[in-house]
Amino acid sequence: MTPLCAWAYTFGCDLSLVRVCMILNVATGWRWHHQDDSVWYLEYLICRPRPSARIRIHNLQERDKFGPIFSVQLDAECDSRAEVDAAFRSALGFLPIRDLCDSATYD
Repeated sequence: MTPLCAWAYTFGCDLSLVRVCMILNVATGWRWHHQDDSVWYLEYLICRPRPSARIRIHNLQERDKFGPIFSVQLDAECDSRAEVDAAFRSALGFLPIRDLCDSATYD
């Protein structure tokens, strides 16, 4: 079994998660799903770009001086981390994000 790796980012974006979901569904060809029924995570997006990978974008319910702050955690087999990360970062190019920063993982 290939070990799994997790890594995370935070970023700002002035769009709602519903709008981010719509854009990423078109831009990536991956199936993004909007969830707003989680007691723990509140509102978030989830995508499984491959069976061994998962990407979640959470609305942190925080704001900077420009707007909302989101967190994203990516989980994938360690040997596909670079590929999943590059594809996700490319997809972010379709969104008006600001201040993409490495962050601590959660779960």
